[in-house]
Amino acid sequence: MKQKTPYPLDRVYTLLGCGPLVLISSALKGKANFMPIAWTTMVDFKPPLVACCIGEQSYTHGVVKKTKEFVINIPGPQLLKTAFASGQLSGKKVDKFSKFSLTALPSSQVRAPLIAECEINLECKVVDSGPPERMMPLAPNAAISAGS
Repeated sequence: MKQKTPYPLDRVYTLLGCGPLVLISSALKGKANFMPIAWTTMVDFKPPLVACCIGEQSYTHGVVKKTKEFVINIPGPQLLKTAFASGQLSGKKVDKFSKFSLTALPSSQVRAPLIAECEINLECKVVDSGPPERMMPLAPNAAISAGS
């Protein structure tokens, strides 16, 4: 019988994988922002609940914590380089929409903008936020739009 090799618990995240790369958009006091994350997952079907891991060090964490809403924007492959590059900058200091020539469109159910160039946009309202250091907003989808 083959022996099992112990694996460090602090590396379990490398085994479970994460969701697709998405851009989380938010807005506070008229200032729109977005950040890339890869830790999103469905947690329920009715109502459809999504969990996202947004680190507390990020500007987006503070905005989502205050506004209780955001949009999950699913980019196509043409935005991959933009998504990675945008993660190196803080929306607190840089207008990422201008910097990366993306278009912020009004949402139908939340104040956070849609990213026009993304394939799918999921408008979300936070119903629970999990541990404070790693906000995991549980958010039912308020509206979905498709087509870039």
